[in-house]
Amino acid sequence: MPSRSTHLRTLLADILGTETEPTPIEPHAQLIDDLGADSLDAYELQIAIEEEFGVAIEDDELPRLITVGDLVKRIDNAQPPT
Repeated sequence: MPSRSTHLRTLLADILGTETEPTPIEPHAQLIDDLGADSLDAYELQIAIEEEFGVAIEDDELPRLITVGDLVKRIDNAQPPT
């Protein structure tokens, strides 16, 4: 089973599509500035994280999650270690 980080990067690649090609999906990559995520992408990601990881991210919390690493930390903090 892939790690949460790997699973999240796969979700991001699926949601963002080819927009991620110039910048690899690394923990320091910023969702908007580096990966080109827009508000619809953020909404899709929010739903996907809840479905895949069982972690609900509130609408007002999402803007504070700036990097891929921020999302990984949020998911890890909400779940017991695997």
